[in-house]
Amino acid sequence: MRVLLIVLYIGISVLFPNFSLASEDYEESIAIQRACGLSGVPCGNKIFEKKQINRFSDRATRIDGRLKLKLNSGSLLNLDNINVNNERHKDYWFITYYQQTGYFLVQVRGWEGFSYLMINAFTGEMVPVIGVPIISRDTKRFVVTSMDLEAGYRPNRIAIFRFDSDRVKQEWVKDYVAVGPSDAAWINETAITYIENRSPNGGQTLNKKHMIVQVANGEWKIMTKENMSEPH
Repeated sequence: MRVLLIVLYIGISVLFPNFSLASEDYEESIAIQRACGLSGVPCGNKIFEKKQINRFSDRATRIDGRLKLKLNSGSLLNLDNINVNNERHKDYWFITYYQQTGYFLVQVRGWEGFSYLMINAFTGEMVPVIGVPIISRDTKRFVVTSMDLEAGYRPNRIAIFRFDSDRVKQEWVKDYVAVGPSDAAWINETAITYIENRSPNGGQTLNKKHMIVQVANGEWKIMTKENMSEPH
């Protein structure tokens, strides 16, 4: 059976050069996106964190207001909550550990709004990101989106990052005004679809426009129907 699967994968790869099997980290990132949602509330709490720490008990533990992450070296990285009633307030919630790329995902809830940290399990380096990373099938990149059309506590932004050796680097970013990007998904390794959300009357009803950002001439660009190449 294993030989048959290998032969099948090779055949598909020949016919479709940009095809790649979904990685474990890709599947995990999709599951986390669904769990957290746009608000991030469903995964920024004790119940969700306890379930995730049970899954990754060799990597994450909590003692009261201190989240402990075990790095590859065996040393512990401590993240201490700051419980004050002002803008300095911070709660750290363990979300998941991406085993293939070697990164922790931690949610940081502030006095108003929230963000995330991608933390390198080898170096301990922390990279702030504005949304749940959606990792590409080949685990080379991830995309994040953020939308806040009402309160304005969070940016309206879409950004693409690349895993580069022992760190991640931002490759492309677009900030919006009065438009919120959401629902990013990988078409293939060089193309991403997402939705631009507009609230014309400041109400709950959103006008949605499907967009594609794609690599063209070595750079990420938002494509129109006129200049969009066919995704493979």
